[in-house]
Amino acid sequence: MPVQRQYVRLSPAVACEIRIHIDDADAAWYRERRGDILSAIRPFLPSRLEDKQHSRNRDTVHGEGFTATLYVVNTATPHVIMRRSKKLVFPEAAEEEDGDAKPQLRVRYFGYKIHGRAVVVTVGRTEAAGATGPIRSWIEASQQNGTGGDID
Repeated sequence: MPVQRQYVRLSPAVACEIRIHIDDADAAWYRERRGDILSAIRPFLPSRLEDKQHSRNRDTVHGEGFTATLYVVNTATPHVIMRRSKKLVFPEAAEEEDGDAKPQLRVRYFGYKIHGRAVVVTVGRTEAAGATGPIRSWIEASQQNGTGGDID
């Protein structure tokens, strides 16, 4: 089961890591539906990250053709996301009289604060969309007994 790691910006200066678990057989399907799935789970992210009892609580999101289960884990690995902005700066008019004036490339970097928790999302197709594999079984088990598929 591959894990897709993505970062979602929660505000202009804060981002969070999302670890998406999918069945190998559903990898191509997920790539086609990634935008729809992320749009469906995005409203749940701020409340999940602020929840202090995050270890056992799970949210289930039902979308068109998929089901996603979300829970939060603490992250201990320090990392940073940088965004680069490039801009061409043209010299002042006085310098242009020489004829040698060339534009200069200015590069700025902006850092994002990474939230200290990561949201783990398990995504599977619904029955109507051709769901198969262990992820579907895990989602069904988590919905039936409320443990999120954990075995005690």
